[in-house]
Amino acid sequence: MKTFKEICMMTQKEVKEYMHGYLKDNGYEPVSEDGFVYAKGDVPVLLTAHMDTVHKETCRDIVEVNGKISSPQGIGGDDRCGIFMIMNIIKELHCSVILCEDEEIGMIGASKFTRSDYANDVNVNYIVGLDRKGVNDAVFYSCDNKEFTEFVCDTTGFKESYGSFSDISTLAPALKTAAVNLSCGYYNAHTVQEYVLYDEMMDIIEAVKVLIKTESEHFEYVKREYSSYGYYGSGHYDSYSTYGHQYDLLEYDRFTARVKKDLKVEVEVIYNDADGVENVGYGSGSTKAEAWLDFLVNYDDVSFSMITDYSFS
Repeated sequence: MKTFKEICMMTQKEVKEYMHGYLKDNGYEPVSEDGFVYAKGDVPVLLTAHMDTVHKETCRDIVEVNGKISSPQGIGGDDRCGIFMIMNIIKELHCSVILCEDEEIGMIGASKFTRSDYANDVNVNYIVGLDRKGVNDAVFYSCDNKEFTEFVCDTTGFKESYGSFSDISTLAPALKTAAVNLSCGYYNAHTVQEYVLYDEMMDIIEAVKVLIKTESEHFEYVKREYSSYGYYGSGHYDSYSTYGHQYDLLEYDRFTARVKKDLKVEVEVIYNDADGVENVGYGSGSTKAEAWLDFLVNYDDVSFSMITDYSFS
C-alpha cells in the first residue's frame, strides 16, 4: 500500500491505474471506464472520492512539519485525502467504491457513472463522499432526508454544514440514495497554501468506520425544497451555497454542456483566510459574471469582506 505522500505525487491517470490494482488486491473485481473506477462490495455503503486536483503542476516537493503536510506545488489534499481514506477503510470494510475523474471541472466522471449500466448495479443503504475540508463537517447539499442527517451526525459527532457541490450532488439523486460529504482533514483547498493534518485524517477514518459498522436501513434521497433566494428545509440560508444548490437542480445534460463551454475569462482573487493568511483563488467562465460565480462556488468559505484584490485575464 502506497503512503499518503506517494498518492499526492501521482497524476490522475496514475491514481486511476494504481487504485484499480489496489482494489483488485483487496478482493474486488474493479472496472475502469472512461471517467471512473467502480468496484462492488458486500457492505451496503458506497464510498466515493475524486482522483483529480485543481493544481496544474503535479506535486513534487512535500514538506511536513508537526503532522502538517503541504507542497509548494499544492499538496492536492482535495481529494487525495479521500482516495487515501478509502484505501484504509476497505482493508477492513468491503464497501462498494466509485472513484471519479474530473470532479474539479464539473463532476464529469460522476455524471458518466450515472449514465453507465454500472449505476443499475448499486444497491446500498447510503453514500459517503470523502471530499470536504476541515475535521467535522457533514454536508448533504440537496439531500434533505432528516433521518439520514440525524443518523450521520449522531453517530459521528460531525456537524451539519453547507457547501456548493461535489460528486455526491450528482450521484445521490441519480441513485435515489441519501448521501453525505464528510471532512477529510485538508485546509485552504484550491490554493498552493493547502495543507493536510495527517492525524486528523486518520482519526476521521476511524469515525467513518464506526458509521459504516452502525446498523441502518436504506436511506432514500429526498430532494430539498428551494426558493428563488436559497432553499428551505433546514432553516439555513447561505448565499454562496445557493449557487451550488441551483447546479444540483439542473439536468445532467445542461450541466455537462455548461462545463464544456470555452472558458475564456479567469478571475484571480486575493483574500485573507480566517487566520489572516493571504491566499489566492481562481474562477473561470465565458464571462466575468460566470468567472465570479465559479470562484464563489468553489471557495464557499470566503466572504466578500475577506477579499483584498482581484483581477481578470
